[in-house]
Amino acid sequence: DNSSSEEVMDEKMMNELAVEDKIDLLGLDNINDLMAWGAFGKQHEDLEEWELEELEIIHDIRRKRLNLYFQPGRNTRLEAKRINLDDVDPLHRPLIFYVVVRIFYLIGRLYLLC
Repeated sequence: DNSSSEEVMDEKMMNELAVEDKIDLLGLDNINDLMAWGAFGKQHEDLEEWELEELEIIHDIRRKRLNLYFQPGRNTRLEAKRINLDDVDPLHRPLIFYVVVRIFYLIGRLYLLC
């Protein structure tokens, strides 16, 4: 499948890029999502008017002091990981899994004690 090989190439390319190169791939909406989470602990869509004004001040400082500009829009290949806002998809395991892991742990401890 050609699309899956392109996805593998995209992921491989992303891993090989330097951090400076990855910054150029970010869109302003990506940055807004990350800054809304980092500064206010909220989704960008949930920001109040005064928070949006503060966010714009942060962007002004970034542009003036760091001379760092982002293209408008969003790069859908990159996504901010906002730990306390994003949904968690837990992996449920049966109890036997934890029993087996604990048994191996105890065997390892006994081995190290002998």
